[in-house]
Amino acid sequence: MKNTSKNLSLLICLIGILTISYGQNPSRDLQDLVGEKGNYAEMDLEKRGYVHIKTDKSGYDVYSSWWNSSKNKCVTYHLSDGKVQSVVDVPPADCNKSSSHGHSRTDDLVGLSVEVAAERMSSRGFVQVDKFKKDGKTHRIYYNRDTRQCIDVRSMHEKVGHVENSTRCN
Repeated sequence: MKNTSKNLSLLICLIGILTISYGQNPSRDLQDLVGEKGNYAEMDLEKRGYVHIKTDKSGYDVYSSWWNSSKNKCVTYHLSDGKVQSVVDVPPADCNKSSSHGHSRTDDLVGLSVEVAAERMSSRGFVQVDKFKKDGKTHRIYYNRDTRQCIDVRSMHEKVGHVENSTRCN
């Protein structure tokens, strides 16, 4: 059991390293962030139109992904010892965006609390445009102007149970 856990941990770490290093180039317009403290880098990214998408930890290191909808660009910075070590361009999928259709990912919301789902929808550029109850379920309708997506997030007992495209934004 101990060896299995150790091997699984090593495999996950290797997959993470390969995923992080695959096809990434330094983000030319953000290299001035390298060496900054993490909280200053985040303020600078927000000033430049980036929205925080997610943060992953690996040991003592932090990898934070940010999306800029006007540039249609996703970047990830690597934070170690409290300072930015690198900022790289990454595929839109790393920011829950689809590179083929420009649509934001929503399939990862099922099972989340409605509060966390709302935060994720907001970070992806969605605005809640309607809310109603039907058949014991609460429907929250979100619209993303940039991707022109209309999404129905259905919940029961404050947990998201179903997410699908909607026509209620028209």
